[in-house]
Formats: sequence, structure tokens, C-alpha cells
Amino acid sequence: GKKGKGLRVLEDVKQGELVTEYVGRAVNKLFLPRLFRRYANERKLYIMALTNDIYLDARKKGGVARYINHSCDPNCVVERWKVRGLLR
Repeated sequence: GKKGKGLRVLEDVKQGELVTEYVGRAVNKLFLPRLFRRYANERKLYIMALTNDIYLDARKKGGVARYINHSCDPNCVVERWKVRGLLR
């Protein structure tokens, strides 16, 4: 059935090659219940764990990466990098 939006690349991507950066608003896990209540009536959520305590909410301020790997057969992985001492 229809799953919503998706993203496809228009050229070949080699294994291990960076596709794009996942961005969003950083949310402390203590605020997750409030966030889920706010989005209770919305069908799609785009929340990814950055650490055990910090999550990225890409619902309102995310980039195109939020549509990647919304698949029954995912073929991408997440890499966490430190840039200027901050986990990204």
C-alpha cells in the first residue's frame, strides 16, 4: 500500500558513499513523551536517536534524509560523526 513520501537517487551510489546528512531539532529524551503527544494525530514521524539521550526530530525542520530508508528492504546505514566536538 501507499507509504507516503520516499526518496530515490538519480545516479549510482557506491557502497560506503555518503548520501546526505540527517538533520533535525535536537530533543532530550525527557521531552519525547511530549513530542509524541504533539504529533499524536500525524501519520508520519521522523525521529531518530542520535545518542541514548538525544533524538533528532526531523518532522518540521528536517532535510530530505528523513525520507531515506523508509523501506521494507533498507540499504543505507547511519554514521555518527563528531564535527568540532559535537556529535552529528
